[in-house]
Amino acid sequence: MSTKRSCIDFPRHARLLLPAEYNRIFAAGKRFSGTCVTLVAARFEPIAPGLIESSAKVKPTRRPRLGLALAKKQIKRSHERNRVKRLLRECFRDYSQRLAGIEIIAMAKTAAQKAPNPALTLEIQRLMTRAIDFFACAPTTEAAALARAIVPEHYCPIKNSEL
Repeated sequence: MSTKRSCIDFPRHARLLLPAEYNRIFAAGKRFSGTCVTLVAARFEPIAPGLIESSAKVKPTRRPRLGLALAKKQIKRSHERNRVKRLLRECFRDYSQRLAGIEIIAMAKTAAQKAPNPALTLEIQRLMTRAIDFFACAPTTEAAALARAIVPEHYCPIKNSEL
């Protein structure tokens, strides 16, 4: 596979690029954990212009973005890390329409190196669906947060489109 094709499949605007973006999502994000993969997801919030380096031509966008944080300590062999990254990117592309406004960091656990592709794909899809459902029902304003605190957890009448 050529480099040009991989850039088309996972373009720059779909990736988390800056350490400040990763730090913000790790600090304020919601974790969704499985046996092989953990996703940390947060709503999109543009970074202050002073934090973006002049050399990095990053523009704030409402498109979903994915960051990959696969540690060599967790998955020793590079071909296994690359396989997991490929599956994560593929699932992200499949779910990108439903992930609008959500940024995700994916981290692999040690169990991911021995998991077969279909099982790993199924787990990633399940975790992305959980993230989508969580943010579809999560409040976006202080008034919605107050209403959510009063209403029982299993009942969510307030949708983001109504706010």
